[in-house]
Amino acid sequence: GDQILVLDNITYPLGSGALDMAVTASAIKDRILGSTENVEAPWRALVIATGNNMQVRGDMARRVQPIDLDACMERPEERTDWKHPRLEQWTLQERPRLVQCALIAIRAYAVAGWPETGATPTGSFEDYSRVVRSALIWAGFPDPAESRERIRQDSDPDLESLRCLLHAWYDHYGPRHMVLRDVAAELDDPVGDTAKGLKAALE
Repeated sequence: GDQILVLDNITYPLGSGALDMAVTASAIKDRILGSTENVEAPWRALVIATGNNMQVRGDMARRVQPIDLDACMERPEERTDWKHPRLEQWTLQERPRLVQCALIAIRAYAVAGWPETGATPTGSFEDYSRVVRSALIWAGFPDPAESRERIRQDSDPDLESLRCLLHAWYDHYGPRHMVLRDVAAELDDPVGDTAKGLKAALE
């Protein structure tokens, strides 16, 4: 199959159970469309998603490595001060050297004895954390996981909705234990002050 899968110009929060599974697993199993037969196939593709001010949802946040591109101008398509004006052509020409540099960096980290960098391994991506991420930190670059934590905190609409719910819940019920049946009854009460406040906060 294809080695690279590009999801271009995403305009909605990225993340689903099927996609979460695919980008984590080394093999995927599913039913053939229009059939009752299940098949399993190895999954080795690199998934790239692009978009403006992209959001990720749910568990996808820990599965992505965000890369922010900011041209610092309103119309980036009109930018002319490129270091490599023909980037695709330059990349193809320089590919052997770029691959060599990447391998040398990892080799240097291995020769140094895989020293500890203090990076906490990311679940399901332990090998990436131990080799690629740790090699970058050891070489003096910023920890790539920092940008992942940023999107987890700032761009996940599901997490933001849950955060708003918990804040509204505590503002109106405090530390009291509440049964959902009682909360539902209060929300159905058109004149209840608590219900009005909670509804307003949630809206």
